Amino acid sequence: MPESPENETNPLIEQALRLGELRKEVMHRIDGPTFEGGTEGIPMETQVSFWEHVLAFESAEESTLAERLKHEACFVPVEPDELKDETAISTALWDLIRALASIRVFVFDTDHLCDADLYRLLVYGALPEPRMVPPAGSQWNCRIDACEHGTSDDPDGTMTWLRYYASEDVRSTWEDEVPPRENPPYDRDRFLPVPPEERQP
Repeated sequence: MPESPENETNPLIEQALRLGELRKEVMHRIDGPTFEGGTEGIPMETQVSFWEHVLAFESAEESTLAERLKHEACFVPVEPDELKDETAISTALWDLIRALASIRVFVFDTDHLCDADLYRLLVYGALPEPRMVPPAGSQWNCRIDACEHGTSDDPDGTMTWLRYYASEDVRSTWEDEVPPRENPPYDRDRFLPVPPEERQP
């Protein structure tokens, strides 16, 4: 006997209930309200998928990139002090960059650094930092901005970014003093791995 209409499950009602549960769980995990607006015209299924990703991110464990490389890519970088010449440094750097890309971690804005300085930044700066571990199968990307690690003269890297990488539109509207524009001394960024979905045909 077919089910009566009142016993049939309405997919939209199920999705609305699921959406409410997801938002409530995210709100609990971030200990505050979630963003409410901007959902007009967005299919309920898309909203549910979005909040499932948000919850997965908020629920993710933390680990260092060094640990992820070791366990996910079976890769341990060579200590910088063990590299005796420029060829060894360059080889170790590109091995590390490719290993990071294999776990969907991508490096950018590196052309202001020589190979040795970038390698030290990655090994001693980026790899030991705790980061969220993307859920398995999520295909999320992590990125390492080589400017953000800064220097003693430019702790947050803003001046470096403005000097070498910021567009003229950004530089012209920047409220604070802007350093003179310079071309980066190295040519590496255009050869760096990028996420599969960003590759040019």
